[in-house]
Amino acid sequence: MFLVSYLWLTTFILYFMSAIQGFGAAILWTAQGTYLTLNSDPSTMSRNTGIFWTISNISMLLGNAFVSYALRDKSDFDDSTRTFIYIVLIIVSAFGTLLFLFLRSPVNQEGTLNERVEIISFTQEIKNTMSLFLTKDMRLLNITFFFTGLSLSFYSSVYSSSIGFTKRMGFNSKQLVGLSGLFIGIGEILGGLIFSILGQKTSDNNTTIKGLSHSAVIAIGFIVNIITYGLIIINLPDDSPFGDTTASSYINP
Repeated sequence: MFLVSYLWLTTFILYFMSAIQGFGAAILWTAQGTYLTLNSDPSTMSRNTGIFWTISNISMLLGNAFVSYALRDKSDFDDSTRTFIYIVLIIVSAFGTLLFLFLRSPVNQEGTLNERVEIISFTQEIKNTMSLFLTKDMRLLNITFFFTGLSLSFYSSVYSSSIGFTKRMGFNSKQLVGLSGLFIGIGEILGGLIFSILGQKTSDNNTTIKGLSHSAVIAIGFIVNIITYGLIIINLPDDSPFGDTTASSYINP
């Protein structure tokens, strides 16, 4: 529904659909986490999460490659191009949504269906959520969640737009929007693959293989983030998020 708003661009429809998207995303990410948990055990959770993350981000490769191709040799994002791009994305999104109907029911290690959990009332669920939210561990995690939200908002919208607005990138700066998303997708896929492999911890009667600890994974992610944001600061001008600019930053793009 959010993509549909781009076919008839008005301020009200765009903000309304953005709110709907946020509501739907909360349901979707909660559901996928629950589904992964029900279909995994402690020894396969890291692997399955990495595989899920890798597959889900393949869409960034295909989608941004398509957008980059559609914007080739264009200095402006005209109405006909915008309509064509979003109609294709709407069709693909609708097909992907229909695939949810074919997900299997969760099974345990013995291959039998997991028992249905007891249904809790909406009011009680809210109370349980708030109780969990106020625990010490969650208060600490909320700082990380807050940063993750800011980071997601930045690289999914602000960063790509800033590249497109920076005229010093060249005549085809709009095409670079798709390419930037393409390389973001490559990074997310590689990250998912690397940590799904290095994060595995398996053991049998003869051997024990220990993967990276959670602390090591977080430390690596932190270092990569700091380096990346530093490079963005010195590469993009300060006013690039707000519209077309011919200014330069600390280095000339």
